[in-house]
Formats: sequence, structure tokens, C-alpha cells
Amino acid sequence: MLHVAERDGFVVDRSPQERQACLRLNGHGLLRRDRKLASRWYPVETAPASEARP
Repeated sequence: MLHVAERDGFVVDRSPQERQACLRLNGHGLLRRDRKLASRWYPVETAPASEARP
């Protein structure tokens, strides 16, 4: 999931297993969740300014 997010700029979870993987990566600080679309995730380095936390 992280590789796809880094390659494409974001990743969309489509199954419960993918959601769990994204949540684990989020817990490690590697992915950020889109605030409007909960199934979209951004890698921390390229998170849009409106999605990045201070």
C-alpha cells in the first residue's frame, strides 16, 4: 500500500484488509487519511497542504 501511495501520490483502500494495512501505516506515521474521503490515503511526504497536520 505504501509503495502504491508513493508511486501514485495516493492510495484508496477497497477492502477491510487494505483498510487495516493503511491504518497500520498511519499508526507508524507513513500515511495520512484524506479528511473528506476516508478511503483515500496519502504518503506523509506528499500529503496535500490542506491534509497535512501542523
